[in-house]
Amino acid sequence: MKWFKHRCDLSRHPGVAAFTEACGRVDRLRGYGVMSMLLEIVAERMDTETDDPSACFSLSQWSHHLYCHHHAVTKFLNLMEQTGLVTLTKVEGNLKVTIPDLNEWADETTMRSRRERDKLRERRQEKSKKDKREGDLCTLPDDFVLTDERRQIAAQNCPSADVENCFEKFRAYYFGKKKSSTNWQENWRLWTLREKTSRQSNGGAFDNLSSAEKRRRALKMLAKDLRVPSQPGEPEVDYLKRVEVINNKRLADLEPRTVNFGSEPVWQSAER
Repeated sequence: MKWFKHRCDLSRHPGVAAFTEACGRVDRLRGYGVMSMLLEIVAERMDTETDDPSACFSLSQWSHHLYCHHHAVTKFLNLMEQTGLVTLTKVEGNLKVTIPDLNEWADETTMRSRRERDKLRERRQEKSKKDKREGDLCTLPDDFVLTDERRQIAAQNCPSADVENCFEKFRAYYFGKKKSSTNWQENWRLWTLREKTSRQSNGGAFDNLSSAEKRRRALKMLAKDLRVPSQPGEPEVDYLKRVEVINNKRLADLEPRTVNFGSEPVWQSAER
């Protein structure tokens, strides 16, 4: 805390009055000063580190912070404990001093800041719980493999797909993109649905073509496979006829067969 209330009647507080009385006439003012410095030390730690009204140091460190010999530190702290101002606890060779009433002495600004900090902590905890319920955001795990359950998802959403090939594309895509997700099972389900949509779109578009268009596309694919270049200014019809002739010559020495694209034959090998 940045501030704490210094009561005008602090010296007459029952615990403080009992402590200064126990210090004796010679050390009364000195004891009161040590007690005030102790309040400042603990209050400062509460502002930067914790809400716990305590501080823990070795005896030599306490002596340094309170500007008095360690024998005097021991004497004053014991008197404070006896009069109820502090509680002392040994922690791994160190001395922990707790001031139970310090929270009650915090000023309004500190209390308001603490309330806001508590609200912020609660919101963060709630968000953390929500994230935990939804799953942790992460990249595709190495152990995300094609299980029977995932095969079943693919079979339901896209029966015509090659499941192994589809799953490998799924893994390659997300590994390459380094994308993150909270639910990879759901990502796989959506991937199979998109695969089905893609297949329907591509397949439907080809089925709606006329026989002549199907034949033209097939010959263009054949020309690409045979690496037959088109001549400058050559009409496409003549180019495709030339491709057909070249392919017929290529098939002359092969087993006789007929290949149809649609309802019209594209080429037919010569009979032997």
